[in-house]
Amino acid sequence: MNKLLIAPAIVPLLALTAQAQVTPLPADQMAASQCLNVHNEIFPNHNSHTPQFYPYNYPDGQNNDNGTPHNNQFFDVTLPAVKAAAVRCLRVGAAAPAGDGGTHVTEFNLRMKTENMLGFKLDTVTGYTQPGIDNHFAATGPWAQAEGQNEADKYEGCATIVADQSLLWNAIRSDANPAISSLPVVGPSFTTTNAKYWLSLGCKTFVGIANFGNWHPYNHATNPEAPGWLYAYYRQSVQLFPGMPSWATEYGLRTCQPGEVPGEHVPPCAPNSVITTYLPRVAATMLNLANGPGSGPMPSNPTGFERTYWHQVADGEQCICGNAGYGVFFDYNGNPKPQGVAMGNLIKLFSDPSAPYPLVPLNYTVTYKSGNAAVPQTMLFQRSNGKYMLMFWIGQPIWDQTKYLPITVPTEQVSIQLGTSVPSALIVTFNPDGTTSTRTRTPVNGSLEVTVTSGMRVLVF
Repeated sequence: MNKLLIAPAIVPLLALTAQAQVTPLPADQMAASQCLNVHNEIFPNHNSHTPQFYPYNYPDGQNNDNGTPHNNQFFDVTLPAVKAAAVRCLRVGAAAPAGDGGTHVTEFNLRMKTENMLGFKLDTVTGYTQPGIDNHFAATGPWAQAEGQNEADKYEGCATIVADQSLLWNAIRSDANPAISSLPVVGPSFTTTNAKYWLSLGCKTFVGIANFGNWHPYNHATNPEAPGWLYAYYRQSVQLFPGMPSWATEYGLRTCQPGEVPGEHVPPCAPNSVITTYLPRVAATMLNLANGPGSGPMPSNPTGFERTYWHQVADGEQCICGNAGYGVFFDYNGNPKPQGVAMGNLIKLFSDPSAPYPLVPLNYTVTYKSGNAAVPQTMLFQRSNGKYMLMFWIGQPIWDQTKYLPITVPTEQVSIQLGTSVPSALIVTFNPDGTTSTRTRTPVNGSLEVTVTSGMRVLVF
């Protein structure tokens, strides 16, 4: 017997129920959620003794390992690739180097040049990690927003973290420059803090000293839909930052390095094809976490992490170790990575920056036909021209983290009843190499029979 499955817009598990009305999300919400993170690799103290085509090289008077001067790789290749992918938000997630005597001249000039090339203002964090750095440098630069301490819960107690966030908030709000005093303030980024334990210690929430919540919800090589992990991190964030949208200012999946055996190091790594397949699934899941499994109170208004900053633009080092391989666009030697291709294609597909427009609810159903017995994941979006965009995929793991081998996920045949008159529809498929392929389908009486796979597909109609 065929199974009739309702496909809610932002509810990941389809229910065995009758057809219902679904309100879509704006298409551009997906495009705007995909951001990038770069630590201080753009500064001189991380650029010595690197290959000629190291992705963060820039002319600084230093030499590469082969004796040639540093080239202009960061400004000639890396940033143009980010801009070509239509990325709109990039976070510099580390303190400035102390080598300029605390004047921030080097950092300021580099950030201004970066902003001019990308066409938008960078995000920033305040520096608490190196001597001689102004803790409130964020208050003196024309950034998009000010952010609290980077992973403060790794080395600071809760009272200190709240106090420092209060200082940052007051520094921004009291600044004489209206362009600075009006900046949004992001809370400090957390990694493992348990909200219940935090509050039981008498530590405060960040109400009144932040506009956005913050977390670094790494789940390593785990499939994003797995229970726990991302859902738990999101719950922690909304409890410490109640009533605020949450950002994930770092998130990453680690690529196995040359010579590295999967499972050899922690955090675990996965092949490029696995991470590239997961990337659009991560993007959908992160926006959808408020509707995920787990225990404890959940807010009624947010949908999930409003922004996800992928860590990071390029591999910052080359070693067989747990801190290498997070680059999205380039590896350590400047070779393009397929994850960057997938990110650019995802952003461009959903990009629709425009004035707010009415979102028209849609009735649609998904009926199981054959194949994989898993309930497909779906999310519904709508463009300003009225077209709907339905993401659909099977949220099962494609990488075995015990045996460190690929997992073949069986496909599934379903019938999608669109609930509206549609002369034709496009199916956009995200491939393991980051590219997309598109084909046109003609619905019959508003219905399409489609194949659901572990890779992301988007139905545009």
